[in-house]
Amino acid sequence: MNDSPARGALLRTVLVETLQLWGVAGRLEGGEVPVIARIVANDGTVITIEQAPEGLPFRWTVACRAAHEARGSAREKRPRPCPSVLGVLNAVRAALGVDRGIAVRVAPAPARAPVQHAVPNSTAWDGLAHANRHPGDGRIPVSILTGFLGSGKTTLLSRLLRHPGMAKTAVVINEFGEIGLDHELLETSDETLVTLSSGCLCCKVRSDLALTLMDLAVRRARGEVPCFERLVIETSGLADPAPILHALAIDPALHEQYVAADVITTADALTGSSTLEHYPESLKQAARADRLVLTKSAVEGAEIEATVARLRKINPRAPLLRSVRGDVDPLLLFGEAPRAGTREVTPALEGVHTHDHSSGISSFTVVRGSLHAATLALFLSVLAENCGSDLLRMKGIVSITEEPDRPAVIHGVQHVYHAPEWLERWPSEDRKTRMVFIGRNVRESWVRAVLELLEVEVEHTLRARSPAPA
Repeated sequence: MNDSPARGALLRTVLVETLQLWGVAGRLEGGEVPVIARIVANDGTVITIEQAPEGLPFRWTVACRAAHEARGSAREKRPRPCPSVLGVLNAVRAALGVDRGIAVRVAPAPARAPVQHAVPNSTAWDGLAHANRHPGDGRIPVSILTGFLGSGKTTLLSRLLRHPGMAKTAVVINEFGEIGLDHELLETSDETLVTLSSGCLCCKVRSDLALTLMDLAVRRARGEVPCFERLVIETSGLADPAPILHALAIDPALHEQYVAADVITTADALTGSSTLEHYPESLKQAARADRLVLTKSAVEGAEIEATVARLRKINPRAPLLRSVRGDVDPLLLFGEAPRAGTREVTPALEGVHTHDHSSGISSFTVVRGSLHAATLALFLSVLAENCGSDLLRMKGIVSITEEPDRPAVIHGVQHVYHAPEWLERWPSEDRKTRMVFIGRNVRESWVRAVLELLEVEVEHTLRARSPAPA
């Protein structure tokens, strides 16, 4: 089977959109085998991508002539062999001097005695959320509570701390005084820790969040504080939750004790639309959210409708809960998937593609069949090395060809991508791959073309390695 023309066409599509993603000015020429494409940058750099002959251990070659080099120079005559589109993009990126930051791939957590958790019979996406909250390896799930200044985050947290549903939960807060803890709620207290009658443990963050979390873990292991099973971190109003997610992923000590579960973002129903318009910090908080809480929403009005519409554009897949004076059930925020009849809005997963033109942030879902395990590994590398900070959030549940009964859970934030985690079984009868992307300047057509090309390359390799029929 000769799939060379299809591979060449897919690679050209990937190259065109990758140059747009990187913001590189120039043009793409070529299109006749063996020259698949020739990139001519505005600075004079010329990069030629050719398709390698069949039978070689690589598929593509990339030759570069910098702006100051003459045509036919020695450097141009030494093309770089590339076994996949990942290598092609790496070579092109290096030739053009494009800096997309340092990609970080997080290794799986250290093996521990397995912890069994029943997976609810719900949708595949609920199964992903459940897997994030119950990692199954003994680590403590961490939820990040964020929201812009004045969005009602402190009021919400103050009510949560009094709720019996917060038992066995540790909450890392900015200042005790801002929460306004009643004397009747206090059971024990020292300079940094407060134990509440609700069973919730309050901890004031120190200058270094990592030290605060490790101190909590050590005191929990020693029995000096209640054995909390969940951790909630309150961020400041101007904070981007991404650095916390990164710390939980790449700090070895934290990664052994904790696992990021979800991001909950509060938005002021009356002023939220204006805040999202003028403050990029609030955009990042809303875009990264797994759940959105609309505060101060006792009455309906044009302001609330504008805020809801803007939030749906930025992050249409996050359930939108409404809260009046901070009153919301902790189970809806940190527990099982949202239930019907709780005033939340959960857009359908499939077929939703939004773009907020004022912020440049788009959100889309890729739904498809199974992928080879090698395709998934290469795909995550392409994302990490080429999207950089433009990909605000990515998560998915993936059907793997080699493991049809065990889906892989994937997620990443900007440059940091976690190793896939495996569910013991599918949470529903729907076994399609679903991946959600929230980013700036990251196009759905680029993601689909990269995925398709990688799968074609992997299948071609597997066919070549298979023994010929007798």
